[in-house]
Amino acid sequence: MAQEKQSRCGVVRVMTKQELWESTLNTMQILKLTRADLNALRKHNVLKEDIDYKKIYKKNNIHIYKYNLENSCHKIYALPLKTFTDPNFDYSAHVSRKFEEANARRGK
Repeated sequence: MAQEKQSRCGVVRVMTKQELWESTLNTMQILKLTRADLNALRKHNVLKEDIDYKKIYKKNNIHIYKYNLENSCHKIYALPLKTFTDPNFDYSAHVSRKFEEANARRGK
């Protein structure tokens, strides 16, 4: 994640940890999403431009997207990318535990 700091030359982005930017196809595979999912997340501002994704223009006004995997994973699943991509991590069990905890707090 980058922080912005003021300097004599203006605003400078300072990298506080390594950012991992991936193509749409790789993001779909890693985060287990469809292209339509990513489009909807962008359209409804769940993912913010220049923070969670970048729009990169190519020739003839065609563009591609690059996604910040760490930010996107945290916003979509509320989990760090390292946890989500761990081969021993069971997302279904995680969701079930979260529902059970929420129901227990409600007293059901």
